[in-house]
Amino acid sequence: MAFIIFLIALFFLVLAAAYLYKESWVIKIHAFVNFFIFNDSYVLHYKRRMGVICLLISFFLFFLILHG
Repeated sequence: MAFIIFLIALFFLVLAAAYLYKESWVIKIHAFVNFFIFNDSYVLHYKRRMGVICLLISFFLFFLILHG
């Protein structure tokens, strides 16, 4: 179970970094995943907000691994 939480936390950490620093990566990932995770308006208009949310989720999941 801890391994699954670790993978999810790692995913959100990479996603947060992509939203905050490499918007082009997010657009490429968006083309691959299509409408399951992203919406064009989120990528273009809410990149900082989504990046911070993903960063907080990854920190929370890492915290669960370390203290659970």
